[in-house]
Order: sequence, then C-alpha cells, then structure tokens
Amino acid sequence: MAAVALLVSLGGLAAPAQAAGVTVKIGKPRVTPAAYTGDCPITTDFSARVAVRGAGRITYRWVGSGGVKSKVMTARVTSGSALVRGSRTFRADAAGWQALQVLSPRKATSAKAAYSVSCAPIGDVTATYTHDPSPAVRVSAEVADVAPYSGACPLPGRAVTFTGTIKGGPAAYRWADSDGGAQPVERLTSGTRVTSTRTFLTSATGTRWLELLDAKGRVVHRSNRAAYRVTCTPPPQQDPARAAVSNVRVTPAAYDGVCDAPLDFTFTADLAVTKPAKVTYRWVRGDGEVVPGAFTFTKDLSTSVKTTWKVADPSKLANGSARLEILTPNAVKSAPATFTIKCAPITLSQTLISSRSTKPGPCDTTTNPHWFTASAQARALQRTEISFRWRWSDGGFSRTETAVIDGTRTFSYTWAPRSSKTGKVWLEVLEPGNLTSPPADFSVVCNGQPPTDPGGSVVAVRNTKVTPDAHQGACPVTLTFSMDITVSGPLTEPVTFTWYYDDANRSMGHQQVSFAKGEPLTKTVTLKALAETTTNQPRRAYVEIFTPNMAWAEPVFYKVTCS
Repeated sequence: MAAVALLVSLGGLAAPAQAAGVTVKIGKPRVTPAAYTGDCPITTDFSARVAVRGAGRITYRWVGSGGVKSKVMTARVTSGSALVRGSRTFRADAAGWQALQVLSPRKATSAKAAYSVSCAPIGDVTATYTHDPSPAVRVSAEVADVAPYSGACPLPGRAVTFTGTIKGGPAAYRWADSDGGAQPVERLTSGTRVTSTRTFLTSATGTRWLELLDAKGRVVHRSNRAAYRVTCTPPPQQDPARAAVSNVRVTPAAYDGVCDAPLDFTFTADLAVTKPAKVTYRWVRGDGEVVPGAFTFTKDLSTSVKTTWKVADPSKLANGSARLEILTPNAVKSAPATFTIKCAPITLSQTLISSRSTKPGPCDTTTNPHWFTASAQARALQRTEISFRWRWSDGGFSRTETAVIDGTRTFSYTWAPRSSKTGKVWLEVLEPGNLTSPPADFSVVCNGQPPTDPGGSVVAVRNTKVTPDAHQGACPVTLTFSMDITVSGPLTEPVTFTWYYDDANRSMGHQQVSFAKGEPLTKTVTLKALAETTTNQPRRAYVEIFTPNMAWAEPVFYKVTCS
C-alpha cells in the first residue's frame, strides 16, 4: 500500500490528454440469415469487427436503409479489435441493408450488408439493437428430434417426451402441438433444458415446438418443429374401457412476489381411455375442496382437463396441492401437483431518469449544467425498515442510508456527472432481501467529447479517520484526515475527491490522487486542516469521490475543546 500526502487546493481539474495517431478500420458486416423465406417473426443477427489502434474503447451505432439508426453504444477494444453485434426482428416482408457507423475515437462507416425477408404479414418490422462486451446474447429455442414408435400402447399409454433447449437467460415459453394448439405459458428461471410429455393410446403423427413470449404475451420466437410418429397396436375390442391419468402439473409451480391480490393456480392432467367411454373424475385439493368433472371420449381417446384454485389471500398460504381421482369406468388416483408461495416483503418499480438541463458545456465542479435525477418506488405490505444505496454501471455507489417503508415510498437521487458517460443507474436495497430496481439509461456528453475508458473504477473507500478525534488543549490544532482508496485497475485519469468536515459546513476543495500503471491499487491519502475553535459537540466528516466514478465513505466524527 502506498501513502500519498496532498496539499489542500481549491484549483480546478485538468482535462485528460487526447490520444494521438488513432486508426479505425471496419470489416464488412455479416447478416445471418442474409435471405430468409418461412414463418415469421424471424430475427436476423448482424455483426462486424472493428480494428482499432491507439484507443481502448469505441462508440458506435447501427444504421440501415430507410433511415434506421440505433442508439449510440460503446464497446471495449481487446487485443486491437472489438466485435459488435446487433439484431432485428421482422414480422413482415422486408429488404434492405445494415451498416456499422463508428463515431469515436475516429469516425468511420462500414460497407453495406444486404438482407431480405419473405414471410406472411403478421405485424410491422421492429428493430432491437443489443450490445454486450462479452458479446450479446439473444434468447432462442430448439427442440430435439424424437424417434418414431410402433408397437403396443397399453395403459396409461405410450409416453413421448420432447426435450427443448432455451438459450439466452430466463424466458416465458409455451409448448405448441400441430393437433392440439398452444399449451399453458410456463417460465424458465434457471438452466436451459425444458421438457413436455404427451401420452398416446392411439396412433398419431404431428409436430411439437416451443414458442417464446415477451412481457405482453406476444410470440417473439418459434423453435424448429420436432416431428413425431406413433403407431399403436389397437387394443382388444373385447376388453372393457379403462381410463388413466398422467402428467399432473400446476402453473405457476412457484410464485415469488407481492402478495397484495388474489392469485390463480391452474392444475392440468392428461386423461386417456382404451376405447370410447365417459370418464367421471374429481379434483381433490390440499385444503379439502373437491371439484367434480366428467368427459365423454368419442374418436379422440386422450384429452387434458383443468381446474383453477384462486387463492384469495396469498400471504396466508405457503403452499398448496391437488390430485386427480378417476371414479369411472375404473378407479385411479394420481400423485399430487404442488405449488409454493413466497411473499416478497418489498418490491421495487422501474427506475426513472430525468434531466434538469441539456445545454452543452463543460462538466466542471462549479457551473456543471448536466444534472440527473433517478427515482424508484419501493412497496411493502407492512412497515419495514430498509438499508439502501444507489448504484451505477461504471461501479459507482452512493452513501448507504436507512429508511422506513409503510405502503409505497418514492426514493430519488440527484447528481452531476463530472465527465462524459453512457450508463445505467438503479436503486439497491441491501436489507432485507438484496433487491435491485430495473435500471434506467442515461447519457451525457461534456464539451462535445465522447466517453473515454478510465481503465478501472474506485471499488472501495475504507479506514476513514480523523486524528486526533477528541482534542482537549491549546488551539489551533492540526487535524489529519486519512482514508484508503482501492481501485479495480490502473487508471488513465486521477481519482478526484473532496473531504467535507465541520458537519459539511466546510470542505478541503477538490483533491486528486493517481493510480498509474505499475502503482499499488490501494493508497492511503491524508490531508490536514486547522481547527481553531471549540466544536462543543462532535462534528461529522466524510469523503465524496467524483471521478472516475461516484463513491462514498462512511462518516467519521471528531470533537475539539480549546483551553
């Protein structure tokens, strides 16, 4: 650990030096598929590699025919190049081109990559641009082929299991069948593997596939169609009709959220018979409720039956179950399907962002015109005390605070960026629950300069103290303020900070400390100030860090008694 002593100064901050000799070269974009004919919607992916010399980050946007432009995004340069990706989803016939436009560190535009889409018109063309340094991931689905079957299909029937793979993270999905339509919507919360089982008592052919849905329940992606062929040997006609139940399930199987309104849990079971017959049955719920039912089979010897359990007060029920009992033509009991309810003590709304001024100008410490306010609502079913802070995607964090929520409460934070930035901000509840609100995007350009990569961020400010913290004697007395600053890596710009003391009535001005390549990643920084009068009561002092990201340290207290 290195020690750095700084003199108190109220001077301004110097602008970072500009890189010289920068070159940018863009390879021709690739579009996959370049020419598509088939079911829609269809998502096309496009990518391009940018060779960069003399800079560590680029800003860019995708442009296309018809004046289409994406928002401005950034990507880190690794080993002299950056691979950027995007995607567009088409719901109708379309043809055009895509190109990549680099805005900084030097302007350049790639060649045009053509595409064409031919499909049944099901909506307008929508474009979704994604980027991620790691790189981008788009949710997609695939269903594995199943082998054809020929042979006996005794009770409870020949089970065929379809296996699907969903890539790209959590997703809402449903299975669909060529002769049965769409199944209930389910949600993948972890892993990538999903399955669906269908029981056959008679011969059948068809296809089954996966459909991925957005938050409004609209289909945004369909997987390939997995074909099946089941040939069942007809059962002896002299045998009496027999019924079977299988694949009892409940949707949702697990609920985790706010319990301020009734919840519906839908139980589904597959019924099958060996020959046309009337089947009587009943659902038996875990709370003792019995729901009777009947179904008459004619040509199709299999079907699905459902019942819905409406839980009026979810906060009073941790779990529930139901099983299906066949009464005639034979007696059969299924295993129960079970659901669980976990009531969240707190929920957070979408983060909102607003700006007080958008006029151009420098992001200095006195006349900064760029002020942002982030806000989010927290909701609690009962009076709850929380600890929280605001977080930024560049690693920044605000001071940890506490608050009491009794119903709904809005939290907000206002700050002025000290350099050009594009990022996200969100509210983080540390206790209870470790929750985060969905983030909001913000962007600011200072003096027309695009964002630059500082190389790292301040990750911790620890061991803040004042020496002496309790002085009694002659005055004036010198107070020494110190702290340990830790960064994630060498920085291309200094850390800028200010000590506030005397209950924030006085400050030591903006100070800087560098973390150049080869230097320690943790440094102890000390400053001195004179206390000339008695404080009477303990006074508070704290540190606020402005660049390369916002950070705070826990406050310390001191007291001076002059003799």
